[in-house]
Amino acid sequence: MYPNFSACLSRAGVACLLVILTTFAAVRYGSGVAMAAGTGTYEALLPVELSTDPDLCAYVPCRDVLPGAERFSPRMGKPAYVEAYRNVD
Repeated sequence: MYPNFSACLSRAGVACLLVILTTFAAVRYGSGVAMAAGTGTYEALLPVELSTDPDLCAYVPCRDVLPGAERFSPRMGKPAYVEAYRNVD
């Protein structure tokens, strides 16, 4: 009836804890509370190029995330990421 908490803590404790807390909130306060957290989350209109353009930093704030970087690589990998570079004198 109750989840095996020791297994949760040994694997992915944070993710498991979030699932348990979300389930608890849904049962305790009704499913509306659990759903309210996600309301409006996926309503933002994103440019189509965000998923394909090699210059990922043209669409996301790379310099804000890595302020010390002087330049960024083209889009790499899946999920997409960039590498940041800085010249060392």
